[in-house]
Order: sequence, then C-alpha cells, then structure tokens
Amino acid sequence: MEVIPSCCAYNYVVTAHKPTSVSHSAVGHFTAPEDLNLIISKSTRLEIHKLTPQGLQGCLDVPIFGRISVVKLFRPRGERKDLLFLLTERYRFCVLEFNEAKRELITRAHGDVADKVGRPCEAGQIGIIDPDCRLIGLHLYDGHFKIIPIVDGALQEAFNVRLDELKVLDLAFLHGCAVPTLAVLFEDTKEQRHIKTYQVSVKDKELRDGPWSEACLDSGSSLVVPVRNTSGAVVIGEQAAIYLSDSSVCSASIKPTMVKAFASVGDDGSRYLLGDYLGNLFLLVLEGSDGLVNTLKLEPLGKTSQASTLSYLDNGFVFVGSCFGDSQLIALTKVISGVGGLEHKEYRSFQTPFSKNTAASQGFIDGDLVEQILDLPVEGREAVFAELKGEIDPETVLQFVEELSRTLH
Repeated sequence: MEVIPSCCAYNYVVTAHKPTSVSHSAVGHFTAPEDLNLIISKSTRLEIHKLTPQGLQGCLDVPIFGRISVVKLFRPRGERKDLLFLLTERYRFCVLEFNEAKRELITRAHGDVADKVGRPCEAGQIGIIDPDCRLIGLHLYDGHFKIIPIVDGALQEAFNVRLDELKVLDLAFLHGCAVPTLAVLFEDTKEQRHIKTYQVSVKDKELRDGPWSEACLDSGSSLVVPVRNTSGAVVIGEQAAIYLSDSSVCSASIKPTMVKAFASVGDDGSRYLLGDYLGNLFLLVLEGSDGLVNTLKLEPLGKTSQASTLSYLDNGFVFVGSCFGDSQLIALTKVISGVGGLEHKEYRSFQTPFSKNTAASQGFIDGDLVEQILDLPVEGREAVFAELKGEIDPETVLQFVEELSRTLH
C-alpha cells in the first residue's frame, strides 16, 4: 500500500450539479424502429427520451467526456433504425447505436478530425449530414471543409477540400440531388452576404460549382434551411426570408429580429418552425405545387423561452431547448390565429354599456370562425379535426359548413 505524503496537495475536481443548458436536440427512431425518440445535448451529458402516450419517458442519461458541439441522427442504407453522430469541441467524434437487448449505447465508430494546422472557424463548429446518408460534412477550420464518406453504412477515411469562402455563416446539404450538393452562406470582405452551392465529388476529392447561387442577401442572413422534396433552401435573415432554387425565387418580409433556431414540421417540407432571440415562435409556410415553391407566409404562434434548438415531435408537440431559460415541451393548438395579437375570445366577449368589465360569451357558435375552415390548407383542416379527437366525422363537418355558407351568403 502506497502512502501519500501529507505535504503533497491535490485538486479534487467534480461536477457539483448536472448541466441543464440545452444546446442541441434531434428527433428520430433511435432506440427501436417503432420508437420516436428525442435526444437532448446538455454540454457534457446526453439524454435520450422516448415519446409515449403519457408524454416523454427517459431512457438514458449518459456523461460524455467532452463538450458536445454537433448532434445528428442519420440512417445509412440497410439500417433498421437511426444512428447518432456526436462531435466535441476538441474535434473528437463518435457514431453511437442503441443496443435494444442490453439497453445501452455501443460505439460503431470513433476518431479524431483535428488538423495539425488551421484557424478554427469564427462561427463555431458546424456538422451536417447528406439527406441520402452518402457523407458527413464538417466545417472546423476557415477555408476547409472536411468530408467523411459513408459506404455501405461504414465511415471511410476523411479528407479536406478547399473552400474559397473564409467567413462561413452556415452550411446545409440540399435534398433531392443526384450528387451531394452543399449550400454555403458566407460574408465577403465588404460585409455583404451571399449564398453559393457546390457539388461534392468524393471520387475527385473536390468541390464543383452547384446549380444556383444568389448575391447580396439580407445583411442579417444567418441560417440556411434546406427544404424537403425540393432542391432549394430558405435563407433566414433579420428582415426577410427568401426561398432559392434553380427554378424559382420568392420571399417574405419579417419584422426585424434574429432567428436562432428552426425545425421542420412533418415530412412534406411545407412548414417550418422558427424561434428568435426574444422567444417568439413563428410558422413559416411554403406554398406551391409540383416541387416548385412560389409563396412564403410567416405566421406568429406565441411566446416561448429563447430557443437555442427546436425539435418537432408529433401531433403538434414541440420541444424548445434553451441555453438562457427553461426548456419547454409545448403543444401547437391554435390553427386559426388572430392578426396583430387580437384574440378571438376578447373579440366575442360581452361588455355592458355602463361597465368596462367583460365576460365570456356563451351559448352560440361563431359562424365567421367556423367558415374559416374552408379557407385553410389541407394541413390546417387536418389539425382542426385532430382537435375534435374523432367526435365528429371531418367529411360531415366540411359538407355542413359548405352548405351553410352557400345558404347564408
């Protein structure tokens, strides 16, 4: 037995309280093919939850020896369920899989992606995965883009390609492209912001000019949102959101703000949630047909904590992860929202001529509100009928409202 001399002093380092600040989140089928999981990153800890009829149920809470900077779920060809890609601030990465029999995480791959020379990028580490799981892209150093090819579900040797844009603000892989296509949002030396696309050639280990580009965007442009079922993307700025592709361009104005997080609602690529630095939550709606987007609409939904990450779960439930406040699990229940912050409840409330007090009106049906169902898109109608929880047949309701509208008008 070795005796430590009393003259020696040691520092005892221990975490007094588990981290609660949420920086990243992801939704997918991780623990089983039929399970819907919410994965949350809290600095040096990883939480895995399962969505059940009773709410979120905790599955695992594991420590990670490093500060997590990237959390991505992906499913290579031939896999039954999703795999988890993690990257730490010290350039260590791993690919994790959940073992259903042992109920624990197993490591499928791990490694170090640090370079001997290079200046760490100003915007922070960015990790993205091609929608078809052909490669993983990492922006870690200015002027370089690191690519990790995926072949038959296995990660291959990583390599760097030259990126002409030095001040990169955001990156995203586009959907529906035969060749992996990268969209790069960057700022030039004159502080003008632009977006450019590149096709990634894994065979030649180089970037080639992509199908489209756009110069002189909103001066506050900071996020690139790849749109599903199209080969385009939405660039979110401080005063405008603009959809760009090789076939169409459209935009919508935004009340001046800074959007910090986004999440896709559903798999059709027509709706996206946006969260700004003040905690406002918006719904961005893309309208069009045959894979072409021709209209953008932005609708305010309400107030939440300041979102650092957003994840849409299912049935209108959204996880709002925050580094600056309490993280929240919220339900989107308002399908027909008022304009200018004016509520329908207040509009139809009863007020006597001799008093300023108001009381809720009861015993009547607001026909104006009911008939707005006819003006809603298909997704909006489905959301309304989902709130009825099967009490009334949707087709019966639509026929009744249409007949009533024709009779009274």
